[in-house]
Amino acid sequence: LAELDDLPGEQPERTERPDTGGNDLTAIAGIGPRIAEVLNELGIWTYAQIASWTPDNEVWIENHLSFKGRVGREAW
Repeated sequence: LAELDDLPGEQPERTERPDTGGNDLTAIAGIGPRIAEVLNELGIWTYAQIASWTPDNEVWIENHLSFKGRVGREAW
């Protein structure tokens, strides 16, 4: 995984883990257990967070995960 500060785009806003534990991100097509774990480590816990990503956030996530175009292609 790339260094966070060196990536193009803009890192999505981090949040603390909700008391409820957040949503099951693996319910989104294309997000498996490992990617869900990485997203949680980045402070991404809910469907609403992913739905609010800007195009710059998507670019940042794709670069961080080394999956160019995946967010848009799989309609996260």
